[in-house]
Amino acid sequence: GMNIASNALLEGSSFMIDPNRDVNEVCAIILSGHQNGCVILGGGSPKNFYLQGQPTLWEVYGIPKGGNDYFIQITTDQVVWGGLSGATPAEAVSWGKVNPGVLSDTVVAYCDSTVAFPLFCEYVIGSERSRRPCKGLMRRRDELVADLKQQAEQAQVAKRDAGSK
Repeated sequence: GMNIASNALLEGSSFMIDPNRDVNEVCAIILSGHQNGCVILGGGSPKNFYLQGQPTLWEVYGIPKGGNDYFIQITTDQVVWGGLSGATPAEAVSWGKVNPGVLSDTVVAYCDSTVAFPLFCEYVIGSERSRRPCKGLMRRRDELVADLKQQAEQAQVAKRDAGSK
């Protein structure tokens, strides 16, 4: 962040980090899927950043999605320390981040991610299961955010109309 600010001040760089856009893009991508889930390496802020998309959809935009349908985390942190990196999927259910119906299928591997993630990738890549075609979600971000906006506006109108009855 400091170098970006310096480049903007001294060199006129127009590079901009837009966390609002980032949050809305995550919400739009979540909204576009029939199922959602995550593979988390570590935890903390990156873990929260993605997981907050589910409660943002229903609490802020009024669009219920039901929480993530799968949850895989590789972490060395433990629950006893009370940090987000060690927080269990059950804790995420209380915030609407994980679908309670899939809680028994969630996975937390207490291992260094530099050891576990390559093994995980090898399993996924080498799996005999058929592959689904790529959805190209990153290329469709503008379209997905426009759809999110339309659905959020419709939800706000419905909420306002329900409150006036």
